[in-house]
Amino acid sequence: MKILKPFIGFDDYKLLLSVEEIETLLKCDNKEYSKEIWPNDELTNPVPWTVINTTSGVSFFFANDKLFKIYVTDNAEYALDNGIQIGMPFEKAKQIDSKLSYDDWNEDWTSPQGYWLEDSIDTGNVASITVFIKEVLDDDVFDEYEW
Repeated sequence: MKILKPFIGFDDYKLLLSVEEIETLLKCDNKEYSKEIWPNDELTNPVPWTVINTTSGVSFFFANDKLFKIYVTDNAEYALDNGIQIGMPFEKAKQIDSKLSYDDWNEDWTSPQGYWLEDSIDTGNVASITVFIKEVLDDDVFDEYEW
């Protein structure tokens, strides 16, 4: 089981690493991946994002060549350090973290402890976990891209 730590990352895959550093780790771990650029032209501060998607259900999001978000979906070998893991009943996740609140705009669950969860309507289980840098919690600070 790989442990996702909010504001940190997992194993050697640490938040704020560069695209090159993450690609090196993926190659060393023999992980297949693809890379794309999201222009974000519609944003007030249109900083392009680089997104690396692995075939194992882990995606890495970068802005200004810094990893700011790790998104894991459909992969039961990942869990948060509080015990919440992909595939567990969402009701159990809400018992573990009673401060989870639903975000209508993003259609996910937000924790003040530094992560987001998505639930599956079909199964009622945790479908994805996202960990990120602290600046993501404050849109104004994040959108300056000075982290």
